[in-house]
Amino acid sequence: MRTGCGVYILLVIGGSAVGGLVGGLVARLSGITGPFWCAGVAMVVLTAVVWRGFRRSAFTEAPA
Repeated sequence: MRTGCGVYILLVIGGSAVGGLVGGLVARLSGITGPFWCAGVAMVVLTAVVWRGFRRSAFTEAPA
């Protein structure tokens, strides 16, 4: 359990560092609102991709 938690924290901290660098570059190129627009577009694309995986059966109650 400890190893998995350590790996998770490493990925979170590493992702934050990389995200900060990429966000700073995007902000420098497109202005202060650029990273927010990129994040919004990424969330719409992610939602569209994941939405196809949902089936109606995922939202119905399990038979008793």
